[in-house]
Parts: sequence; structure tokens; C-alpha cells
Amino acid sequence: MESLLLILWRHLLAKLLYLLIERERTCGSNSTPHPSLRFQFGMAGAVYIKGVAVTKYKRSAVNDSDEWPSKYSKFFVQLDDGLELSFTDKRRFAKVRLLEDPASKPPISELGPDALLELMTVDELHGSLSKKKIAIKALLLDQSFVSGIGNWIADEVLYQARIHPLQIASSLSRESTATIHKCIEEVISVCG
Repeated sequence: MESLLLILWRHLLAKLLYLLIERERTCGSNSTPHPSLRFQFGMAGAVYIKGVAVTKYKRSAVNDSDEWPSKYSKFFVQLDDGLELSFTDKRRFAKVRLLEDPASKPPISELGPDALLELMTVDELHGSLSKKKIAIKALLLDQSFVSGIGNWIADEVLYQARIHPLQIASSLSRESTATIHKCIEEVISVCG
């Protein structure tokens, strides 16, 4: 039998990958929740196929000499044909949950638009910023405002835009907002 893991729904948002896996057809009731997986990549986790690292990051790396599956394995799949897949998470940020509708439940439902895949237009961004009486850096770090911007990206965006991190978002001109928008696109495209 050939390895097959049927993904019914997937969504990449910020540094998180959400998967909805098909449940076994013999589970009975249609109300049985699907396994919903939240993978946090980068500093937190890595996916491995036995003997092959799919992602490499020093803090996440599993060496060939390490036990299999790793003691840090958060999610492990062994398919009928012997293929083995593991998601390791040494920092313990990943979650595996059984959910009916993952997109409607926190934390996914609380995230703002993804900075890489669905960045607001300049006008939308300016309209949103004009309502916020908070420092621009703090707002950029707020994942419910826009997801996928972490500390170093916010710092780089504001440095490139020549905007002080403590400047109040509502005080930014449309030109400054357009500059921030352009810098977000540029910084994210380089690191994404």
C-alpha cells in the first residue's frame, strides 16, 4: 500500500501551519472531530521523515544518532508502507487538538491577516492605524492586528521606514503608512 495522508484543509498563517487530516472512514458518526494540527516552525519545531530532516534549525534539529522518534516528538505518524513522520518541538509550543472546525476556534480565529499572504492594502492599513492610539511597534507585534510579524521583522520594517518604534500609530501620515506597507512587503519577501 502506498503512503497517503489526506489533508482536507491547510492554512499557513504567520509561522504556523494548520492541517485538517482526514479521519478514518470507519470512525462511524460524522460528528467525530478531525485531528487538527498546529505546527510552529522556525525557532520551535521541525518536521522529519525518518532519516531526512524536512526543516533544519539548530534549536529544532534532531541528529541521526538521536532516538527515533525523538523524545521531543509532538506528533508521530507511521504509515502502512513503513514511512515514518515526526514533528519535533523542543520548546513545546506546538499543539495537537481534535476540533470540528479549526478555523473558527482560537487561536486561529483570533489571528489577523497574514503579513505574507494577505497583507492589507495601503488604504486599509492607514484606516486601521488611524484608529489605534498605541506605539507602532507594539501594534505590528499584535498578532490579532496582523499576523506573522515578530520582533526582528518589526524592528527591520521600522528601521527601513525611518519611523521610531514608539511613534503612535494614529499619528502616522498616509505617506508614512505607505512606506511601512512597502517595507513590510520587502522585509517579509526577503525572509519568507
